[in-house]
Amino acid sequence: MKVLHIITGLDHGGAENTLYNLLKNSINIDQKVLCLSKKRSKYSILIENLGIDIVYLDFEFSITFILRTVNLIFKKKKFKPTVFHCWMYHTFIVSIFLSIFYNKSKIYWSVRHSNIKNDIKFTTRLIIYISSIFSYIVPYKIIYVAFSSKNNHEKIGYDKKKAIVIHNGIDTTYYSYDPIMAHEFLKKNNINNNQIKIICLARFDRQKDHKNLFMAIKDLSLKFTQFKLILVGLGMDQDNIELNLLINENQINEYVTLIGPLDNVVGALSASDILVSSSSGEAFPNVIAEAMLTHNLCVATDVGDTKFIIKNHGWIVPSKNFLLLSDSIFEAITFLQNSDNDRLSKKFDDSSTHIKNNFSIQEMTNKHIQLWANC
Repeated sequence: MKVLHIITGLDHGGAENTLYNLLKNSINIDQKVLCLSKKRSKYSILIENLGIDIVYLDFEFSITFILRTVNLIFKKKKFKPTVFHCWMYHTFIVSIFLSIFYNKSKIYWSVRHSNIKNDIKFTTRLIIYISSIFSYIVPYKIIYVAFSSKNNHEKIGYDKKKAIVIHNGIDTTYYSYDPIMAHEFLKKNNINNNQIKIICLARFDRQKDHKNLFMAIKDLSLKFTQFKLILVGLGMDQDNIELNLLINENQINEYVTLIGPLDNVVGALSASDILVSSSSGEAFPNVIAEAMLTHNLCVATDVGDTKFIIKNHGWIVPSKNFLLLSDSIFEAITFLQNSDNDRLSKKFDDSSTHIKNNFSIQEMTNKHIQLWANC
């Protein structure tokens, strides 16, 4: 069995992380990666360190160029895949052409989004709807990251017979509470440990709905002031003019610490008390599971499969409702302040056990391998 993974880029992101974990835990399978971007970034290095070849393209080039390059992989590297595994919508369009020229190989689509109507660029929405037509012809199976994703795509016409749900796998060894890394993170970023530390770990993107978060934080500051909001992710820095305007508009500058992207978020999560996810659209938000493994209370909007991840271990509120979000953050703060060490330890242990029992990397990997083997 030979697998060629096709992905738009290898920067920070959930799909990139899942691909890396899948490759790392199925290293005995012959696999290569075709990246539709010239840029080498975080996951490029990690994947290459596994000994897996990556071919980089420039997606602005023509489809002919892409096919010619894929053909070069086959001939020069003697790599003829039995499986094309396509990650994210733009690669589905590439797979339409691949299905014509390489019809003996099976094609799998991995669908990573759930909210397909709001806060998505017009061109991406167009690709989503075009792909729905070809879903009956091109892919052998469509792998959804969440039940909400499956349901939403089938409503707009995706082939129901090809659907399968495989939740993301979380590295439960890597994501564990680390007090030393927590101390180093707080010291490096000059954050007072005596404050309640609220973290939002999300890139600057419309679907992450930081506007909703900042409005909630402004409302929270009217009830409680001894906290710090820690913003981690791509675009969460002083160079982001739009972000800083939003912070200024809500008059919450004194509560905010901008960190930007981190290669290792365990220290940041271990240093925090509460994770807040304010998204207007998600499929399977890994960060919630990761936060539950690193001793965070979680407050999240009811999008994607968030309910399935949190269950009764945190607070879930409707999306785009900053008042309810603020109230739930305040409830989480109150729980922290009114709980002794034993009560908190049990809360964190129960949360960690829930994630370990339901979202392991090995289970995710095994399900993918079984799918590929059915070719």
